[in-house]
Amino acid sequence: MHAVIIAAGKATRMAPHSFVTPKSLMEIESGLPIIKFVIEQLRKAGIQDIVVVVRKENSHHFNKITDGFKIIEVDCEEEFGNLYSALVGGRTVNDGFLLLMSDHVFEVEMVRRVLDNAEKTDKAFVLCLDKEPSLKAAEEGLKILINGGKVAKAGKDLPPVYGIDTGIIYCGSRAISYFSEAVEKHGKNCSIKDALNLAVEKDDVDFVDVTGLLWQDVDTLEDLEKAREIYWEILRRDITKTSDGIVSRYINRQISSRISIQLYRSGIFINPDIISLIGFLIACLGGITIILGHLIIGGLLVQASSIIDGIDGEIARLFKKPSIRGGILDLLFDRIADIFIVIAIVVSSWPIGVLEGVASLMAAANVVLVNYATQLLETNRVRVDALRKIPATRDVRLMVVAICCIAGYPFLSIYYLAFMPLIYLAAGYVLILKMREAERGFVHRKRSWSIWPYIPAGIGVKTSINSIVQNGLRLLFALLITHLLLPPFSDVVITQRPIELSLGIFIPIIEASIIIYLGSKILISSGVIIEYVSLRLVERLKITTYLIREIIKDLSYLFFSAVLWSYSWHFAEIPVIGPYIIKLIIPTISFLIIYMVYRITKRIYNTYREVLEEKARNIESKSQP
Repeated sequence: MHAVIIAAGKATRMAPHSFVTPKSLMEIESGLPIIKFVIEQLRKAGIQDIVVVVRKENSHHFNKITDGFKIIEVDCEEEFGNLYSALVGGRTVNDGFLLLMSDHVFEVEMVRRVLDNAEKTDKAFVLCLDKEPSLKAAEEGLKILINGGKVAKAGKDLPPVYGIDTGIIYCGSRAISYFSEAVEKHGKNCSIKDALNLAVEKDDVDFVDVTGLLWQDVDTLEDLEKAREIYWEILRRDITKTSDGIVSRYINRQISSRISIQLYRSGIFINPDIISLIGFLIACLGGITIILGHLIIGGLLVQASSIIDGIDGEIARLFKKPSIRGGILDLLFDRIADIFIVIAIVVSSWPIGVLEGVASLMAAANVVLVNYATQLLETNRVRVDALRKIPATRDVRLMVVAICCIAGYPFLSIYYLAFMPLIYLAAGYVLILKMREAERGFVHRKRSWSIWPYIPAGIGVKTSINSIVQNGLRLLFALLITHLLLPPFSDVVITQRPIELSLGIFIPIIEASIIIYLGSKILISSGVIIEYVSLRLVERLKITTYLIREIIKDLSYLFFSAVLWSYSWHFAEIPVIGPYIIKLIIPTISFLIIYMVYRITKRIYNTYREVLEEKARNIESKSQP
């Protein structure tokens, strides 16, 4: 795969700095120009053949940083747009290539997604679509109109209904012909959107959703300032592994990657082998502490070792000093530490019975087998992304050990380590069966069942309104029954053993269940109506329908969580176990409510942040003498 980077713009909005050096050579980190970062991201994604298109008068600037990429000069006296630069660069490569802007900072995951999509489609273009851009990005970016799941139009003057292009475009074998046709039709000063619209007419444009991934188009000094800010977060995200387990992704990496980034920003390099050794020693110390009976401290040390286990690789990637020796040492330390922790739990629980002994042997064996099976599958180029979602990876195993130790029941983790990895190994066996070499099949479907003529069910406004009315009436009558008919029978005893439970305890639970169940059906049925409302709000709010829908969805979740929170207090009336249920449920729902409020405010802030900052700068400039 080739990549063509366009770096032939004049960057007039960056004057007077752009008079000294091209915009793409401005730094986002000390010693790291934007274009060098773009090239590094491409290489992380496996792209080595890179072409950079520059103006002839600026080529001497780029010659200073030439590092394995080819420079193509555009020698044109008349003004030309970015499409002409893309045409000049595209003609130097064969077949498909990735087209990028030299002034865009982005996550490497964005490149991976568009490349994955390019392998599955035969379209001339594959765009990266951000459905949740900021207000400023939506105003200035290339808007993409989607109709029926297909790209219908591209243009900067369109309303930001569905999202904007992020400046990373896969160009197939037919892309050059569209480039040439657009230049011939509109002249050299045309833009990429002209070629895209020609391809749209022939349904030759696809897109991939990259919403949520970080990127920044640098057009002004304010944009450069923001790019420098999000660069560190992009770097933090990029050093995480796609192969991480659930706990590692959502807990361990959130801590370890921030430690690694802070060390990198401070210029402090610690040999990754030393970090691996520290993590190993902490795990062993945790095991010894468990043997001595200090379960809480032991559990915390085990989890701490799991977090530190990620720092060695992150430091190696940040400072670009990976080593085979380091990988082998890390692998050996992990296996020895895992087996020692199992031994420590067994010793702390001694004496044990036959069942416990068998479970202990299985737990120790699974520590090795899970890693061995994963390595074997990856060596044979079998994708194990889905496999890692099964909670049997090392990060999850150590978290379970930590939780069980802190709770005071360490041997429960042995049962988990003994049996959960069996599901992981069974799933791995299924992946082996799906390999092409073994794909002989067990069951074949010789015909597909269909009926003619096919009548679509329809999900229009009429269907949605009918569903909303029906479920709304059901909700009304259900609540009338629980409020009017059931209260007189609240003292009726349902069961007396082992705990006496009356109907009155269950009435609030029934009400909450009805509200959540029928309310969710009303919410789902409201999807089409919300779509129409969001289309009307786009013009006024200048944000995408996706963002409006997500905010409405989050508000709905917030409402249901609040309902559940208010009704959950009635669990306290359950004898004996009621207070414990409250201590478990209320904090969980409260955390969910706080998270939903955070998500809503974050979405709104990220959308209008640049507008608020611009207004603040205007106020500041006016206040200065």
